Amino acid sequence: MRRQTVHAIFFSLFFLLAAPVAPFAEEQKAPSAPERTKFQSINLDQVIANTRRDDGQRLILRPARPVKLDIEIMRLPEARKLEYIYTALRVGGGLDPLPEVSHRMFVKTRGGAIIPVYVEDMAALKIKDRLKVGQKVRFNAFHVYNYSKGPAFLVVGFEKEPGT
Repeated sequence: MRRQTVHAIFFSLFFLLAAPVAPFAEEQKAPSAPERTKFQSINLDQVIANTRRDDGQRLILRPARPVKLDIEIMRLPEARKLEYIYTALRVGGGLDPLPEVSHRMFVKTRGGAIIPVYVEDMAALKIKDRLKVGQKVRFNAFHVYNYSKGPAFLVVGFEKEPGT
């Protein structure tokens, strides 16, 4: 009798727990990257002013935040050995899987500040093919970290005209 009760309890629990597992797992899937990434416009000059430090503080890691940057191209992407961006992305989080990054370029803000930005490899190819120095564009980027000279961004795409 005791053995039948144990079996009955076991099978009851099994059916109660097993039935909702598959649908629950399907509902909990993370959205794809395009669905969850909404790039927000920012005042780049204000961000630079707020993040440059004179107190010797070197670095603030943060989860990568999607932003839009209205800039002028000062230098097209150039291949560089870039290891720190991977460390920052791993520690700060926010992008999974990690993008391939081996390019850097220089851009100018509306206020005239010139800053370097990291460029994801596929975006670098498109930028070199379709854009030119002096052109004003809107970049889709991730604000990855801040350091003594200001913010660090990873460019992943662009729109040809700011505001389009």
